[in-house]
Amino acid sequence: MKIKVIQNYRGRFNLFGNEESLSLAIGLFDEENKLIEVDGIKAKLYLNKDIEPYDSPLDEMYTVFNDCFDYAKSVISSTDYEAQCILFAKLYQENYEEICENRIAEQKVEITKEIEKLETKLKNLYGVDDISWELNNNLEKQISLYRRWAESAQKELDQVKEGTDKHKELSNKVEKYNKKIEHYNSNKIID
Repeated sequence: MKIKVIQNYRGRFNLFGNEESLSLAIGLFDEENKLIEVDGIKAKLYLNKDIEPYDSPLDEMYTVFNDCFDYAKSVISSTDYEAQCILFAKLYQENYEEICENRIAEQKVEITKEIEKLETKLKNLYGVDDISWELNNNLEKQISLYRRWAESAQKELDQVKEGTDKHKELSNKVEKYNKKIEHYNSNKIID
């Protein structure tokens, strides 16, 4: 026999109202994973109340059972929630050890899966991204740009007579561009 949370969430479950409430259902299941039913009564706890969902309802069974039983006594329904609570409690106590063993086995599987996920995450840790490629790539783009400008200025300089203001201006440009190229080259990260 196994215990399972069927639902544990807030929503709009009242057809005549617009307010949200918690809908909680916990059932006892047989080996074939079917909800246990005896004489038409399901081994199931049910609660519909304006409270927050339980963090871990199976770890809070004392509180959950009391809340569900109080709800069962107070609600008028074609479903006999009180009979369901009583059947649930009776089977739960009669099969307590088996339910605990199965719950522990399920928890071990869940924890093992979580450990495997975390181990995979640990293997893939790398701190922060290595940005050397990005830096070098951006520096190469700048070098290429300044190289084109320097070549263009040099071609223009070759056409201008030495000693003129234009020649001096173009010489300064070529020198400035070449200094930028040197600057970018000196800042590259070499692996």
